[in-house]
Amino acid sequence: MADAARVVMIRFSLLHPSRGRLERAAQAIGEWTARRSGDHSVEHILSVDTDDDVAGYRRVADAAGVRLVVNANRSVVDAANAAARTATGDVLIVVSDDFGCPDGWDRALAEVLGDRRDVAVLVHDGIEGRIMTLPILGRALFETLGYVYHPAYVSMFCDDDLTHTAAAMGRLVDARHLVFPHRHFSVGSSAPDATYARQNSNAAWWHGWRVLEKRRANGFGLGARTLAVRAKEVEVDVRYFVRIYGSRVKRLLARRA
Repeated sequence: MADAARVVMIRFSLLHPSRGRLERAAQAIGEWTARRSGDHSVEHILSVDTDDDVAGYRRVADAAGVRLVVNANRSVVDAANAAARTATGDVLIVVSDDFGCPDGWDRALAEVLGDRRDVAVLVHDGIEGRIMTLPILGRALFETLGYVYHPAYVSMFCDDDLTHTAAAMGRLVDARHLVFPHRHFSVGSSAPDATYARQNSNAAWWHGWRVLEKRRANGFGLGARTLAVRAKEVEVDVRYFVRIYGSRVKRLLARRA
């Protein structure tokens, strides 16, 4: 943890992708606003899809006094990265509709970060605390990577990748003494909905697994693509296609039986 004397003023950018959840988005904005200490500057960027209820989200954004960005996103990954491209802060945090925060979250993170902006911070989500389900990136690291979530993902495993990448770079700060509760449906803290179904689909899982394992093979972009690495990538592709197309063939044969 940074020495208190080294704590400096931070401008936080809250990157908030949301889909089909006007009420939950408004609640999340209210919580993150109410629980900040006021010691630091915060901008909240609500990022939504062109094929969603843009008018409804605009009302939410206007009522809360936050910024709205609208793009033809294919996924939550696109929406988070779109918000990041418009952010002006020197610390970026990806906020979800189902993520809460502790009182004084901005002060607590400032104490962890000090004057470093080249790191990512791993906090506890109240579930496993294994990966950055709540990504927190200093601007210097964001600019080095060029994203908050690797754009090859659509949802599943994007946070695993970010955690492993930051760790491989030696840029991951462990701050799991700070708990930001993830009120996910998988632990009974939220009701399942269409957005969860979209992000946690079988197709999204296997797509994410394929990307993660291929990136893991060459050290998340930090290693050389040797023959051994390429062989591993082919192995991953074969397993992926067997799993995806094999399942489709089985379903087709079952219908014809």
